[in-house]
Amino acid sequence: MNLLERLLGPLATEECRRSVRRNWLWWARAGAALVGTGTVVSVLWFWSTANHFQPGFLPGEVLAGALLTVEGMALTLALLLGPALVAGAIAGEKDRGTLELLLISRLSAGEIVAARFVGLFSQVGMIGAAGLPALALLAATRDANWTEPFLLAMLPAAVALGSTGLTLAASTLSRKGRDALLAVYLIEIVLIVVGALGAALAGSAVGSLFVAANPYGALPSLVQWANVGPAASATLFWSLLGVAGLGVAAWQLWPAYLRHIGGGKVAARKERYRKVPPLTTRPVLWKELHIERSAAFGWVGRWLGRLIFGLLAGSGAVVLIAMCICQLYFPTASSATQNPVHDIEEFAAEMSSITATFVVWLLQWAVALRASASVASERQHATWDALLASPLEGQEILWGKTWGSLYALRWLAAAAVFSWAAAALNGTMRPAEFCLHTGMLVAGGAFMAAAGTAVSIGTVNVTRGMATTLGIWMAAAVATSIVSNLVSLVLLLLAELARVSITLFSSGPYSDQFGGQGGGAFSMFVFFAAISGTIRFALYVLATAGIGLYLRTRFDRLAGRMPDTGHFFAAENAQDEPTAIADGSSSNEPSISL
Repeated sequence: MNLLERLLGPLATEECRRSVRRNWLWWARAGAALVGTGTVVSVLWFWSTANHFQPGFLPGEVLAGALLTVEGMALTLALLLGPALVAGAIAGEKDRGTLELLLISRLSAGEIVAARFVGLFSQVGMIGAAGLPALALLAATRDANWTEPFLLAMLPAAVALGSTGLTLAASTLSRKGRDALLAVYLIEIVLIVVGALGAALAGSAVGSLFVAANPYGALPSLVQWANVGPAASATLFWSLLGVAGLGVAAWQLWPAYLRHIGGGKVAARKERYRKVPPLTTRPVLWKELHIERSAAFGWVGRWLGRLIFGLLAGSGAVVLIAMCICQLYFPTASSATQNPVHDIEEFAAEMSSITATFVVWLLQWAVALRASASVASERQHATWDALLASPLEGQEILWGKTWGSLYALRWLAAAAVFSWAAAALNGTMRPAEFCLHTGMLVAGGAFMAAAGTAVSIGTVNVTRGMATTLGIWMAAAVATSIVSNLVSLVLLLLAELARVSITLFSSGPYSDQFGGQGGGAFSMFVFFAAISGTIRFALYVLATAGIGLYLRTRFDRLAGRMPDTGHFFAAENAQDEPTAIADGSSSNEPSISL
């Protein structure tokens, strides 16, 4: 018995061995290392090029920006990847009926939870460790002391610990892995927003605790001013959050399982009946719009959706009502700025503007989670083969699954656009930002619906499909940002070159017109943001169209309707069968073996 087994139980070592043998793990590590290496190479190339034009160039700001970029990606990876891998750790065992085998063994609840946690956390740690060389090199180039690189490495590790521990507790309390995943993502966004709001109260103890909830807020002070206080507080906060989540998971493992099988005290549910429209000529679309949408995310998703809808719609309504009151009773600018109604209006509009990016992310994640489970859930309930055996065409099945993922979140999207429109009318959000957020919501949501449906067709496990879809979201966000920024930068340089050329070779009124200094920096920034947002929108639209065309032409082969593909899936399932028998679960998802 090694030290790990002495500390965490007899299953810890086996869980770690099984987790690190996943083939996809090496591709994920290669991708993370490639991003960090590309950032370092780009910074060094820019530094070398700048020295040719400006000898003695000091790249302090460039190195700080690169360090913030790499660390921000590491934090995002910890916030997204940990929950995606852990969401089905306990909920998946309950759904497959294998948790009972673990509970009746000679293992305590703490040993089961600890073994599952250390196995899955090792995957997150291996992927995150791939970016450490880039962090160390950038920090050493900036001549930082040892505390800065140490906290830069510990902060993503603490965030990964907190997110995985919180997800393990949610997985223990939830019946479905997707319910736990959506709940944890919403909690993370709430913590980040609350931390951003708590920056105004940083002088008090409560404000410091709120600021510690936002790990991104600690990065600028750590990287630019070597202030280790906020980063240390955030590291401690997320570490304690992870430990608390593990404690809740071990404490509630038995009671949650008894509630799941009906052995505990379960409150009687009232069956709710709602009017369903009659069946149309498109049965798959009718099923997705009116039958599946009510159980898309379970009770957790329904209540969280109502909460978010209320906050978004309420903030927009408050802004519009306050604007009307100010216009009626405080028509002058001086009186309008000296009344509490105007303060409430500004606060609500500012909150809509600050949280716009996080709301776009959350809606894209929700669409991705529902789409990634659309076909995999059919396979788990043994209804996918019946659907393929029907005379329905692949195009109709794909359209129903994809459109159903978007239709389920229509009210949330409408509330978000309404809130942003109110902030734009107030003047807090610029029209360009409103168009950018709305466009990314539409294009990104459509892309995630198509990508999630494609992933769901090729997988038999709901949790694995959700994790893969979220990985696609991260890759698409990084790729579109890099491409759009590079193209926008080239266009900006060409426009600046054209302006300088006209200034040099023109005379008379043209020279005065193009040679003026009127607000050039702000105009260039607006031009860059507009072009970059337009290119990102176009890239998402093209990617969505490409996925749709691929699925439409290859649906029968991918779904298993073709004879040769059916034999392939049968052979693949046959190869996975020994692992499933040994583990008591599907081989596509890591589990504790007896």
